[in-house]
Amino acid sequence: LVNKTHCALVDRMGAVDVAAAILDGTARPRRLPEEPWMPAPSPSDADLLVDAVADLAGKPTELVELVRMAAVDTGSTLVRATRMVAEFAGLMRSTVRAGPEPVLTAAGNGQRRFLTAQLDLAAVRAIRAAHGGSVNDVVLTVLTGALRSWLLSRGAAVTARTVLRALVPMSVRADRGPRGGVQSDGDPDAVVSYLVELPVAEPNPVMRLHQVSFAMDAHLAGGRQISADALLRLGRFAPPTLHALGARVAGQLSSRAYDVLITNAPGPQDQLYAAGWPVRAMFPVAPLGRGHAIAVACTSYLGRIYFGLTADREAVPELADFAEHIEEALDELLGGSQASTETGRPGGTGP
Repeated sequence: LVNKTHCALVDRMGAVDVAAAILDGTARPRRLPEEPWMPAPSPSDADLLVDAVADLAGKPTELVELVRMAAVDTGSTLVRATRMVAEFAGLMRSTVRAGPEPVLTAAGNGQRRFLTAQLDLAAVRAIRAAHGGSVNDVVLTVLTGALRSWLLSRGAAVTARTVLRALVPMSVRADRGPRGGVQSDGDPDAVVSYLVELPVAEPNPVMRLHQVSFAMDAHLAGGRQISADALLRLGRFAPPTLHALGARVAGQLSSRAYDVLITNAPGPQDQLYAAGWPVRAMFPVAPLGRGHAIAVACTSYLGRIYFGLTADREAVPELADFAEHIEEALDELLGGSQASTETGRPGGTGP
């Protein structure tokens, strides 16, 4: 099954994806009404106005609350505007740089390659349990190691100053006021994207993990991120929504702002079915931004982490090598974790 969602249809994490309607939690398909569904005609502007006035007239307390919220909103406009200017200035400072790694740029002729990879979720969780951080940190570290190996295999110069910048979308909760009212843009479950520098120059896989975790902690210090369990409790199929929102943000940024898009969305760990047939695997697809060579999307499902690799056909003819490097990077990290556990220090080789 191919599920394609235009980013215009999902403007927040609460959006319902098509997959939520076609996948079942049991092997017995849901009973659907046999009568055809006919949509009601769209209301006119006059109908909308009359309905709004009728609703307010029937609920006078809501009218009072509307006036109060309007007053609060007017008072907080300057604060929001100041914060937006500060965030924009920070983004501009991050964007002004020499440019992305040449090997990760593409002319953008529109032709694509797509390959898949998969990892054992239990192995990723074991690494997280040994070193702390999150599953997302481990996944980013694995991809960092894969990118390092791929760059070296292509003869790219990987020096101590080589850093790749990843655009990583995360689902966060909006700031709330003392009475629980949303103080930001009114979206309680929004998606923001962070620019994270991946330490591809670090040869020690365990040290790479610590560096990635430190970089992510700096972004998530506000504690607004939504946990994987909370995302799954939304009652909707969140992974495609998060991937689409991440691609939407990527399309709004300059190609010089980042080197690679990496979207990671937790998926259900219970067996899903489509018309009675079990869903064996779930590979996400990340759209490739203009001027970029590779985009990575990953989703966990049923004890596995599934990667979808999208690449420019001419810029990355050896995409299969990159897929193999992902599995090798996990093995390398597992080996480094075992060594650090035995020696009592990260990546140590002796007492």
